[in-house]
Amino acid sequence: VAVVPPPPGPRPPTLLALPAPQVAQVAQVAQAASAAASPAASGSTDAPSAAAALGWPRALGDEVMHVEADLHYLQVTTALGRAMVLGSLAAVEAHFGEQGLRVHRSHWVALRAVRGVRRKGEGWVVELSGGASVPVSRRRVAQVRERLGVDFRRDGG
Repeated sequence: VAVVPPPPGPRPPTLLALPAPQVAQVAQVAQAASAAASPAASGSTDAPSAAAALGWPRALGDEVMHVEADLHYLQVTTALGRAMVLGSLAAVEAHFGEQGLRVHRSHWVALRAVRGVRRKGEGWVVELSGGASVPVSRRRVAQVRERLGVDFRRDGG
């Protein structure tokens, strides 16, 4: 008896033929499992987590502090760490809405992470709770001043 290795490449999916009553039963179980996993079924009305909504690693958590864009990638900084992920600042802005502020073409900050705004040389910077400073573009100074004020300073953190 000769053993023939499988052909190279991905294996075709295995199809399973079930009688109609079993197909209906499997569909009911899948529907019940899906309903039980939904936020509405658990009584939670919270929006989906950033990890789930934006496709970020769950290990980052949901306490996003700063996001910096680099071409098609984002350097995401959270309370739990940093990671580079595929994405866009437009998607970040759409997900977080009024919880944050785009301060530069390539920088978005969460308002709860902002500790201050100050002048630095000819421009402005936003100081974050982790000690980082993020530049504010000339184009966005008016928006930052409107949302945070010129001499915004938050104690603590």
